[in-house]
Amino acid sequence: MASGEAPERLCCCFVTVRLRRVWGLSRWASAAGLFVYIAVGGSLALTWEAHQTNRRLAHDASATQVVTKTSTDAVMETYLLVGSDSRAGVDPNAPDAGGILGAGAPDGQRSDTIMLLRHNRETGQAVLLSLPRDLWVTISGTTTRDRINAAFSKSAGTLVQTIQDNFHVAINHYVAVDFVGFKKVVDAIGGVTVCFPYPTKDTNTGLNITKPGCAKLDGIGSLQYTRSRHYQELRDGGWVEDPRSDLDRIQRQQSFLLSALNQAQGALGENPLLMSSLLDAASASLTLDSTLTLVELKDRFRDLAGDHLERYALPVTGVTIDKKAVLNVDSAAAEPILAYFRGETSTPPMTVASG
Repeated sequence: MASGEAPERLCCCFVTVRLRRVWGLSRWASAAGLFVYIAVGGSLALTWEAHQTNRRLAHDASATQVVTKTSTDAVMETYLLVGSDSRAGVDPNAPDAGGILGAGAPDGQRSDTIMLLRHNRETGQAVLLSLPRDLWVTISGTTTRDRINAAFSKSAGTLVQTIQDNFHVAINHYVAVDFVGFKKVVDAIGGVTVCFPYPTKDTNTGLNITKPGCAKLDGIGSLQYTRSRHYQELRDGGWVEDPRSDLDRIQRQQSFLLSALNQAQGALGENPLLMSSLLDAASASLTLDSTLTLVELKDRFRDLAGDHLERYALPVTGVTIDKKAVLNVDSAAAEPILAYFRGETSTPPMTVASG
């Protein structure tokens, strides 16, 4: 799953917690956003049109029913990007079960990453907004308040409608990436190198890095790393768990997906024949609403390769409700960001959003 390399090659693969509004932040796109980009666009789009006709892409009817339809000449569109950890049919005894299930059981799907992407089709500008999975919201179609992750466990359509109802943001398209397919993409490019400053483990996912240095993670190891919520490092003779759990996991995912993108580009440059296996893995992992095709998605996200992407994290505060540790929206700080995603303003805010 992982092979250690010389400690002198040690590099830090984490980014700062605070995310500023700076052009060129495409390299820090979320796990869902960067994975979609690997799968459908940019410099990996050498032969997409030729291959795409022989590959069937899954569509989600529940999402299609509730997305807000846009005309073909619409300039602004908003995408919901979801990294899904579907657990249906997962054998808990399989070697990759820990990375997929964590401490849970194979009881359906959960949204591991939730993002909104606001895209200007004329200028190519794109703005990403992350929604933490522990965000406290009213689940659409009910009077129940729960974590936003609970909406996706009901259906993709429930998640779409929940976001539209709670934040009054119209969602035009839905894109989901399954982490089982993500594992296949990593294997298709020969693994992804990640550097660890300390011995690292997560007994829930199976992550186990025994010494500091750089390690090449295969598909199973990549899931163990990117899905880790109980990330521990051996410091000064004792194991220390990351206290920020999901929020810092987002940062690790961002760095990992950047490395995956760079290594995929390098692998394809050395061996263009990898395109077919990469396409097979990627197309098997994507689910769209039926108003969107693979070629359209690739064309619309092409600009993510350049300096056209800005990223925000929804401002939140931690609270305990019904004995649950959840996150409430900081309404005052979030309003300028949400106003842009609602189309009430034409330019993204200049505020700083902390993740």
